[in-house]
Amino acid sequence: LATVVIGGLITATLLTLLVLPTLYVWVTERSARKWQKTIVSVLLCLFAGMPFAEAQTDTGIAQRVSLDTLLNWSARGNLSLLSTKKEADYWLRLSTAPADFGITQAGGEYGNVNSFKTDTRFFVNQSINLPIVYRQQRNLLLAEAKNKTLQAGWKQTELSRQVRIVFYALVELEEREKLVVELDSIYKRFLEAASLRLQAGEANALEQVSAEAQVQQLALQKTAIEADRVMLQKQLQQLTRTTVLVKPAYTDPVLVPTIGTFSAVNHPQVLYQQQQAALAMAQGGVEKAKLAPTLTVGYANQSIIGYASKDGVSQTYFGAGDRFHIFNMTVALPIFMRSTKMRIQAAATLAEAANLQAKEVETQLQTDADKLLASYRRYQQQLDYYHQTGLVLARQLNRQAMLAFTEGEIDYLQWIQLMNQSVSIRLQHIDVINAINQVMIDMEYLNAK
Repeated sequence: LATVVIGGLITATLLTLLVLPTLYVWVTERSARKWQKTIVSVLLCLFAGMPFAEAQTDTGIAQRVSLDTLLNWSARGNLSLLSTKKEADYWLRLSTAPADFGITQAGGEYGNVNSFKTDTRFFVNQSINLPIVYRQQRNLLLAEAKNKTLQAGWKQTELSRQVRIVFYALVELEEREKLVVELDSIYKRFLEAASLRLQAGEANALEQVSAEAQVQQLALQKTAIEADRVMLQKQLQQLTRTTVLVKPAYTDPVLVPTIGTFSAVNHPQVLYQQQQAALAMAQGGVEKAKLAPTLTVGYANQSIIGYASKDGVSQTYFGAGDRFHIFNMTVALPIFMRSTKMRIQAAATLAEAANLQAKEVETQLQTDADKLLASYRRYQQQLDYYHQTGLVLARQLNRQAMLAFTEGEIDYLQWIQLMNQSVSIRLQHIDVINAINQVMIDMEYLNAK
């Protein structure tokens, strides 16, 4: 949208400053014919150089989007990631809730409680655990919330890795497409030259057939590249939850890595595995808290209809409106604790297993980092060769082969052989770029980028 708006502003400016004055001069000064062609040529060059077609393509079909923008879109829109974050909020909200004291019991009695007179009795009882029980329950809820938060962090790291993989796969396709477009132009010129040579009797039909075959193969490659691009664009839409068809916006096809001292201790996957141990310990703490006694406090209010003596001598009549109060407290002690103790031991065992798994993941990530660093150095050496020597040789082969063929120093078979060598070098360069990008994407993942 911004591209279209800016393009409109530029168009309006050019119309005002150049087109209208030119038309005015053209109409009023017919004698100045010699300037007309020059002015028209300048206008055509200006308008031809403006990216109107590109703007229309980007807004209507695909948009140029940077990697950072895609990463932001995925962090905000990926449903799996958002779901995990919501689960973390769920457990965090539960941890801030007041302590759950359980159900309050209330009841009443009516009948001959103390004599043949009909009495009434009302009571209420409440069970209360010791503070350690509520503290352990809250610790478990906080452990669950942290577990989901760390899981979301791990998912986001994995998601960023997937987005980078697809993004640089699109970059690779664009680099291959540039090469195919360039070769298509070369082979079409070669086909035209071969057709002319055939008409002049300077070449045979095999030369023209070979050129046509090369052009058709390049057309098939362009079709395959476009099909692969569409699939990758759909995959990006799924990862970012957008309807935008993306073309990568980049200046350098090689990803700049984050290379430094790697420590697997702070990797989201390791932190998540360590939290599994903490979660198991929190579950064991809740089981252990069940061994604490439970208190029950109550209050009762009842009538005792009949005569009674307050001092042991005189008798006083008490009716239904005279109420008597009773307070009670009960302590419940766990006696059969074997099952609870077994659950506590099981939770401790589960925590030990989670700690071992975390150490295994940490070791594996450190090993992966060492391997990636070695691969990076190897591919970087190859990339330096292509930038310093290989691509220079490829361009020289291309130029010299075309010049020699044009001057008749070599035939078309020799020209094709030299062109294949040039193309092979450039394809190998793209392969090295793709390989080093994959290595650096994995490095970014290990550094939780």
